[in-house]
Amino acid sequence: MATSRGFRRKSRGYLLKPRGSRSGPTPDIYLREYSVGDRVYITINPSVQKGSPHRRYHGRVG
Repeated sequence: MATSRGFRRKSRGYLLKPRGSRSGPTPDIYLREYSVGDRVYITINPSVQKGSPHRRYHGRVG
């Protein structure tokens, strides 16, 4: 079988959630307002696949 070259490959370790928190994101995540110049911490939510950034940006601040 050929090696997979998918978007989420080699991400098993940091795309795992703790056992008790396997639900989806809460609505307040999508309702936050950010100003120009705010610094944000990029974390990938593994329960949502659509619209997530590439795994190289996980943990970055920008």
